[in-house]
Amino acid sequence: MVFIHLLYRANFIHLMKSNLNRLGKELLLVGFGQAAAAVGSIVGVRLMTGALSPEAYGEVALAITFVTLITQILIGPLSVSLTRFYNFALEKNELPGFLGSSIALLIQISLATLLIFTLGGVFLWLSGQAVYLSLVVFTLAFALVSGVNVLLDSLQTAARQRAVVAWHQGLGQWLRYLAAVALILLLGKTPTTALAGYALAALLILGSQLYFFKKKLPAVSLLRLQPDAGWTARILKYAVPFASWGIFTWLQLSSDRWALQTFSGTQDVGFYTVLYQLGYYPLMMVANVFAQFVEPVLFRQAGDGTQPERIERAQRNTRRLLLGAFMLVALAVAAAAVLHPLVFAWFAAPAYRSVSGLLPIMVLSGGTFACGQIASMTQLNRGESQALLWPKITTGIAGTAFNWIGAAWLGLPGVVYAGAIFSILYLVWLMLLQRRHSR
Repeated sequence: MVFIHLLYRANFIHLMKSNLNRLGKELLLVGFGQAAAAVGSIVGVRLMTGALSPEAYGEVALAITFVTLITQILIGPLSVSLTRFYNFALEKNELPGFLGSSIALLIQISLATLLIFTLGGVFLWLSGQAVYLSLVVFTLAFALVSGVNVLLDSLQTAARQRAVVAWHQGLGQWLRYLAAVALILLLGKTPTTALAGYALAALLILGSQLYFFKKKLPAVSLLRLQPDAGWTARILKYAVPFASWGIFTWLQLSSDRWALQTFSGTQDVGFYTVLYQLGYYPLMMVANVFAQFVEPVLFRQAGDGTQPERIERAQRNTRRLLLGAFMLVALAVAAAAVLHPLVFAWFAAPAYRSVSGLLPIMVLSGGTFACGQIASMTQLNRGESQALLWPKITTGIAGTAFNWIGAAWLGLPGVVYAGAIFSILYLVWLMLLQRRHSR
């Protein structure tokens, strides 16, 4: 109720009296999509932990770190630019040029991804690790197809096609794990078959994404869109800071698993992955519910980031949302502290339940980082993504160091505590930055 009151005060629910019903339905659709995805992820953890040993599940998690690399340095930066400027391009009747530039950049990103994985495959071949080449192939397929899905989701979110986004996010999580488990049962309990299932599910979602996106723009031929130099420059200017800190963010996000692999072994990577999926991931999913609902509204309020009165309105609403997020995180941590044995009894195979006591710390870590992401909207509302450059890079480097020190010192618990310290540092820095801009 408190959060609903904050949304009301933030003017999201009574933004336009004539659109009350639409906004309520949009929030319901976003919530449904994220809830379906969250449930699918939790059920997927139970299925995957039952189908794969901790060691095999750990290898899947290590492979996914390379998908995260592509997301952080290539897909993610373009995605945030598309979300930020779609409505502005629509407002200026420049959507064809905007979409043409977006498609051209996507093609370049796909070629860069292919090059990165090809170099990785050559390295494995030369180092006598050719046995992993099939895993590289399916990881590449999953990275490429899921990356396109992320970009289409961003465009649909900006266009406020809530039902389409909710459908794909919910279905995507269920399909990923169901396809992986089906292939594991058919072809064997290996990380390669799991990644093949992930790639297959992403391909099915892509077909549906393209169908609905074409329905949204029936008069536009995607193959005939031409890039616009002005829009290409604008998208890149906004995206480059995200790409610049993306490598450091990736180091922090992947170093936990690789540090555990180095000091504790693949089994602990599997344990950590289950903790992450049951503790960290759900809080990020909840944050995404409000991000998907609120971001297009905030960006529309802020316009192109040059009108002070529009910016101040968006900033005021951002601060209110952050207060509500703090309350939700506190409740989630308290619930995890009480219910962690029950959560693992229901949603993890018996071999994984010995680490349930670390769940509250993982929830704190995910919730705190989600609050930091909300705080970062202060700069994004202004169109000043470059202001986040040093906070992202510095905390990314620090978080990476925390993970390696924690793994070397305490093993799995050390990495979990290191993640919480990183998230708190990130949140504090972003709040200080927010306060400075408010002044």
